Amino acid sequence: MRVLADLDNVVITVDWGRLRHAYGWATDTPGHLVRQPLDYVGSLANAARVIAGLHLGEKRLVFCESRQTVEELGQLLREKGVTTFLSHASLSTDERRRAEQAFSEARDCVIVSTSTLELGIDVGDLDRVIQIDAPATVASFLQRLGRTGRRPGSSRNCLFLTLDGEALAEAAALLLLWSRGWVEPVTAPPEPRHIVAQQVLALCLQEHRIGDQLWTQAWNGLHPFEESARPIVRHLVEHGYLDQDGGMLFIGPAAEERFGRRHFMEMTAVFTGPPEFTVLLGRNELGRVDPSLLTEEVKGERRLLLAARSWRVTYIDWRRRRCFVEPAEGGRAGPLVGRRLGIPRFRADPGDTRGAAGSGSSGHAHPSRGRAAGARAIGKAAPRAPGWHPHRPGGRG
Repeated sequence: MRVLADLDNVVITVDWGRLRHAYGWATDTPGHLVRQPLDYVGSLANAARVIAGLHLGEKRLVFCESRQTVEELGQLLREKGVTTFLSHASLSTDERRRAEQAFSEARDCVIVSTSTLELGIDVGDLDRVIQIDAPATVASFLQRLGRTGRRPGSSRNCLFLTLDGEALAEAAALLLLWSRGWVEPVTAPPEPRHIVAQQVLALCLQEHRIGDQLWTQAWNGLHPFEESARPIVRHLVEHGYLDQDGGMLFIGPAAEERFGRRHFMEMTAVFTGPPEFTVLLGRNELGRVDPSLLTEEVKGERRLLLAARSWRVTYIDWRRRRCFVEPAEGGRAGPLVGRRLGIPRFRADPGDTRGAAGSGSSGHAHPSRGRAAGARAIGKAAPRAPGWHPHRPGGRG
C-alpha cells in the first residue's frame, strides 16, 4: 500500500498484486489483472483534482453512482480546463448523442457517466476507466472494466476513487470478491407467466389479430411461449383481456379499459419513472429534472445544474411540465435531482462471503457488511498516514 500526500486529503492506493503475494491469494484473476488501484480522496473536489492531473492525453471514462454526482463532477472538471462530456438518463437523447459522438472523436478528454455507458454504446477506443465510489455489483464492475483493454498491447484497468469511509470499505470488499472469481449468479424465474401474458397481449396489439392455434409460431417454440402457455391464453380470453372470434385472437375490452390509455404504454413500457419536467433552451431540449426542484423555496433566482452548466429558470409551464431556461454566469446552481439514494445490495454466496469477508457467519451475508469486513481484514496489516480516519470527512480525526 502506498500513500500519496500531494493533495489536501490523504490518498491511499492499495496494490492488490502485493497483497495477494503477502496473503497467499491466487494470482490469476479475471482478465489476468494483477493490480486494481483503490484510492480514498475524501471529496468530489479532490476526485476532480486527481482526474484532471492523471493520464493527460488519454481518453477517460468516469462512472458515478448518481446523476447528481455526474453533474457536479463534470462542472468541477470543466472549471479545471478539462474537456469534459456527460451522459446520464436526465439529459435529452440528442444531448447524450452529441456528447458521446464528440467523445469518440476526441483524444485528451473525459466523459462522466452513470450506468448509461456501462454497455451497448460505442464510445471509441478508451484508455482508462475511473470509478467514483463502488458500483452496486461485481457484475457491474466487470462490465465497466471491460470497456478498456480492447486495443492490442493495452490492458484492462479501473481506478477507484472513493469519497468516504463506507465507499472505501465497499470497494475494497467488492474487489476482494472479484479477485476470488465470484460474481452474482443469474437465475431465470422458472415460470414467468406474467411475461407470457404481456407478450401475447403485445403481439395481438402489434398484429391486430392472431390465429388462436398459430400464436406459438411467433416465438419459434421458445419456452415458455409454446404449448405450455395455452392455459395462460385461455385465462386471458375468459377474463376479457383477449377476444376470440372465427379462430382469431385480438385485444379484448378488459385490456383496453386497463391498459388502453396513452397508446397502451402501461402494457408495453418496461418500467414507469416518476413525472419529470422537460428543460428547454428556446426550442432545444436539454434534459429533464425532478419537479421538486421547481417548487422548493429559494432565495433569489432559481437555478438548475444540467449538462454540467448552470441555468437560470425563466418560465415554468406547469400544465405541460416544461421549464424554460437561459445560461447563467457565475455562482453555483442547485442540484439536478435528489441526493444519492441507497444502492441496492447484492447477496453473496455464503461460502465465498465468509472467505472474502472473514465473517464466519452462516447463510447469506449482507454485502455492505461483507465488504466492510473484507476491508477491515485488508487494513489490519496496512500502514496508515498519521491522523487518518476512514469515517470522518477528509479522512482525518
